[in-house]
Amino acid sequence: MTKKKKKVVAKVKKTDETKDEKPKRKTLMIPMSELPYHLGLKMRIYPNNEQKRLIAINSGISRSVYNKLIAINSELNQLKKVNVYVKQVADRIEALKERKSKLSKYYFYMDSEDVDSLTIAQAKRCYGVAWNMYHKVHSSGRPKYHKKGVNDGYQTSCIYKSEDKKIENCTPFSGSVCFLDMKHVKLPKLGRIRISGSSYRKVLAHNPNFRIGTATIKYDASGFYLSLQIGDVIPFKAQKAKTGKKTGIDLNLDNFLTDSDGTVVDNPRYYRKSLKRLKKLQRRASRRQNRAKKEGRKLWQSKNYQKARKQASRLQRRVRNQREDFLQKLSTAYINNHDVV
Repeated sequence: MTKKKKKVVAKVKKTDETKDEKPKRKTLMIPMSELPYHLGLKMRIYPNNEQKRLIAINSGISRSVYNKLIAINSELNQLKKVNVYVKQVADRIEALKERKSKLSKYYFYMDSEDVDSLTIAQAKRCYGVAWNMYHKVHSSGRPKYHKKGVNDGYQTSCIYKSEDKKIENCTPFSGSVCFLDMKHVKLPKLGRIRISGSSYRKVLAHNPNFRIGTATIKYDASGFYLSLQIGDVIPFKAQKAKTGKKTGIDLNLDNFLTDSDGTVVDNPRYYRKSLKRLKKLQRRASRRQNRAKKEGRKLWQSKNYQKARKQASRLQRRVRNQREDFLQKLSTAYINNHDVV
């Protein structure tokens, strides 16, 4: 009997030891959505020709998945309005539901080796987010088809390996999307890409242990850009000191704004300043477009037209950047100098 009791005691000790080991699982990384602080980093990337080809393919896949979901759901909504049971309608509904859940099975080009697997998942998530936004704010409108040439790009996610899923190992230098050094990043399917910018340098110098969530690659006539969603348990910027000041802002047509302190901010009118140059570039592109059509050449083969088109697009991008920079600096100045706006 005594021997049996000793065995029971030994078993109890083992169970106590295992219970003590369970809390160690708390060291695993926290989900990105549960991190208290988030920030966005935007930088310019310089891909080579092969990487540009892969970016164009994944951008097309993302747009195709989004548009296929819109088409399938719109047809499902029409079929569900049929009140009388019809076998053909019921079979079509089941077929559409299966196609919606397994898009890559029905569209072979989505299963290519050049396609990032997370691109399809992110496109589906964006479609769901668009519908959620419509249900919350009806003025945002229903999800619409994405057109090629407008906001071209795609999204992917940062995945950490099983051995890297500890808090101390989740850094911007590990994972499928990571910084290799201060001038290069690694992206899924694309590999090593050179980057430039100042925002990520400041964040890396201040807090080098943040986590990367979603990566968005976009491109236009001015170049290729990468946006990273990052998160951490500590704030990225120090809290501003209280000033005790309040101000009100009035937007008008004579100037950009007038506040309650009597300060008048003039409208910079960046577009009007660049309008003369923009019209000249657009006329040049139009002439070269008409000449290419008369000669029976396709526009993508006309180097002169493509050159003029890119020059006009770069100028439009410059105006947009000037406006954004003006708004960011003005809003930052009001936030730093006032507690309530």
